[in-house]
Amino acid sequence: MQNSSSQQVENIIWQSLDWYSFKDAVFLAERLNAEEPSENNVFLLGSVYFRNGELRKCLELLEKSRYSTPRLRLLQAKSCLQLNLFHEAELCFRPCSLSGEISLDQLIEDYGDAAPFALQTLGTIYTRTERRERGIACFKKSLQLNPFLFHSFEQLCSSGANPSPAELLRVDPNSSSVRLSVEPAARDRPAGALRSLQFSAIEQFESAPTDTFSRCCIRATTPITALTLTSSILAHPSPSRTMPGTSKTDRASRQHKHRRRRLPRRVM
Repeated sequence: MQNSSSQQVENIIWQSLDWYSFKDAVFLAERLNAEEPSENNVFLLGSVYFRNGELRKCLELLEKSRYSTPRLRLLQAKSCLQLNLFHEAELCFRPCSLSGEISLDQLIEDYGDAAPFALQTLGTIYTRTERRERGIACFKKSLQLNPFLFHSFEQLCSSGANPSPAELLRVDPNSSSVRLSVEPAARDRPAGALRSLQFSAIEQFESAPTDTFSRCCIRATTPITALTLTSSILAHPSPSRTMPGTSKTDRASRQHKHRRRRLPRRVM
């Protein structure tokens, strides 16, 4: 249990990170971890190193630490991934599976609320090491737990998986990871109401003007509709749509409008 002074120092460190004062955050986090070593302070110092771009220091700290919690392993995996140490990054998830292939169900159970982000990281490792099918499975699983992870959806598109927004971008109100992302007003809505929001957003998108610009300008009243509209734009590309003002008629009218008027010649 942290005392009040340690908690105050921790708050100052996070405040320094929020306002980009990385040197102050590094100094305070190093002093705090040296005086009161704990799993929380190791994670805090590692996060400071990671945000400051000191990936080697972060990796060295986590490797020497006697703690091995899911959030420390996830931070270590992300550090290895940034340094292109793919094998070492994958080993960070091995405690979830003692042998053979990493069990995604076991990983979800071990990481709890951080499971969608752990799956996204593992999917990136698989993709970067040319194991496309395993990567796709991780990205799909991460979206099932947290449909607001747009990077996972983007990686599925890049992998040629042709993901269906209607199937993947569904909100489960019973998921704790999703509850953290949904606005307070939407947390209390039943599952049927959340699904109706999703489908109404798709209908609003389909009935909108034909040009992409106008569709992007539709105001989304909730994060769910915003994500659904974004995914619908990606899932329904149309090369025939043009941005306003790019047609030949519009260009000609602009040229005529801004053309200089010739002044009459003076008669000597």
